[in-house]
Amino acid sequence: MRGTGQNERAIAWIVPNTTEATRKNLDSYLVTVNEIEHVTGEKIPVADYAKHDKPSVSWLIPHGCNKS
Repeated sequence: MRGTGQNERAIAWIVPNTTEATRKNLDSYLVTVNEIEHVTGEKIPVADYAKHDKPSVSWLIPHGCNKS
């Protein structure tokens, strides 16, 4: 997630447990938060309008982020 209020955005992936699931293929696993909720049965605390957005590509990892 990034942003707050009307600027809140979310990104989500469903990544298979296979050897083909690599960082270079990450964009092919992009889904909406709504899809994650449907698959898991869990409610994710994201603004409703952001649950249906699916970016066309994964977000860049910010400089200095250690979560790669």
